[in-house]
This record gives sequence, C-alpha cells and structure tokens, in this order.
Amino acid sequence: MSINNGNDMTIEELQVSELREAIVKLTRESPVPSDDWRFARKAMRMHGRELANSLDVAPETVSRVECGKMQPSKLYRLAMLYLLRMFLDKRNEYRVNGCTDSERD
Repeated sequence: MSINNGNDMTIEELQVSELREAIVKLTRESPVPSDDWRFARKAMRMHGRELANSLDVAPETVSRVECGKMQPSKLYRLAMLYLLRMFLDKRNEYRVNGCTDSERD
C-alpha cells in the first residue's frame, strides 16, 4: 500500500522513516523533549503498557516521561534506542525478504 503524498511512499517505508527519525531525536538532544519520547513509542507501534513491559518499568514511568513530568535515566534512553534499533532491523529484514504485513504475524 502506498500513501499519496507526492512521493508515493509505502506504509513500510513510512514506518522505517519514523523509526529512523525517532533514533535521531533520542540521540541528539539532552534532555529529550517529552513529545519525542511519545513519537519514539508510537514509531514502534507500541502502547504505553507494552513499552513499560519491554523496558521493565512501571506504566506510570512511561506516562510521566511522555508528559514531561520526569526526565528518564540514561539507561532508559539506551534501552529505548536499543528497542528502536531492533524494530528498525526487523523492518529492514522484512523489506529485504519481501514479506508483507500479513506474513509477519
């Protein structure tokens, strides 16, 4: 499926682009703005609880970070970057192997 935004980017290409952008956002700024944390989670297509489970933190921690009530630790940032990289690598693997979304599940 492609999105008609002038350059006919596919959904898969858009998702890869979002993951790359999220990685850039989390590596360049300190402190990272709360909206960038939310963008990174959404780029992975995760709900707050799913991210909390993946990071082994309370769901409230994810919420506080994304609402700007708390600056996360360096370990939190590294774990997020690791997850983003895993998602990006998986996306690229699917693209190289020519799988569709329905074949992934």
